[in-house]
Amino acid sequence: MAELAAPSPAAIAHVAGAPNSPGEGSEGSAAERWLLVAVVLAMVILPTLETIVRRFTGSGVPGAAVYTEHLTLWVGFLGALLATATNHHLALSTVEMLPKGRWQNSARIFGAAVTALVCGILAYASLDLLLADRGRIDTLPLKVIPGWFLRLVVPLILTGLGLWRVWAFIKEKRASMLIGTFLLFAGAAFSRYVAAELLSTPPGGLPEWWFEIIMPVGFAVMSFRGARAAPTRGGRWLGWALALAIVPFAVSRVADLYGHAFLPAPDGPTLLHGHTALLAWPGSILLFGSFLLGAPVFVVMAGFALLLFFLAGTPVASVPGETFRLVVSPTLPAIPLLTVAGYILA
Repeated sequence: MAELAAPSPAAIAHVAGAPNSPGEGSEGSAAERWLLVAVVLAMVILPTLETIVRRFTGSGVPGAAVYTEHLTLWVGFLGALLATATNHHLALSTVEMLPKGRWQNSARIFGAAVTALVCGILAYASLDLLLADRGRIDTLPLKVIPGWFLRLVVPLILTGLGLWRVWAFIKEKRASMLIGTFLLFAGAAFSRYVAAELLSTPPGGLPEWWFEIIMPVGFAVMSFRGARAAPTRGGRWLGWALALAIVPFAVSRVADLYGHAFLPAPDGPTLLHGHTALLAWPGSILLFGSFLLGAPVFVVMAGFALLLFFLAGTPVASVPGETFRLVVSPTLPAIPLLTVAGYILA
């Protein structure tokens, strides 16, 4: 009867998003979780407020629909960040079929390395898109905000919260708290030196490229966490090394704004002298192998997109650019809104 005994809870495959055990603590930083809650609430409140205001005044809230569409991008990326933190991305579980020990660890290291590399390239591509879109004049409707509020009040609030997070980190010593702390201080600096200048000047529109900030930041964090998912220290350092190899290209892209680019991104056909098959086949085999060994599905799909665009001589920024175009469509916000409605009704 031993063969018919129920498997232990640790041996049962988990549903994506479910906790590993009844006592599992939440992963990801508190800033990510609360920001996700705030964004979802904003997506619920804006259409509701639009309906109420239109009913009594005959005109809706300026830009309510457009803001809801753009907030869908943030919901998707914040959810992806939390899924990466808990290792609950959609993926095959074939790695569990391998013998435990060296074989299984090697497969997980390989998947973590591919995840770190692909997400690192996506972070660079998103940064390229962001910097290119800075020159656009597209803005979203927003009432003019007093300059003193953005220069003083908002930075003081965010800095105070950041200092509180530093004190909490000193006591608890949890590395995940550093991400939220950094975001709070970065938000304070952004409000003081960027937002105050742009929003306090009429017409006071919100630049559309601001919503794209979550893309390079999100992919960079996912790259770090993807490498951290490796089961051994050497595997984690391998993933981080692959991700750090992208940093010089990103720094060069920022320096290019001031005419000091030192490491332009290579062009596939030029680099390979037209022999694109030299990279196409090995790259495809590696990506497909990582898929079979448990790499997240989105990493494999994005990896193939990056590979094919690169071999065609198309800038890799086209991948996050197309992602942004699809996500801010008028129909996509219905998905998270219906999900919230179903969760409440259930």
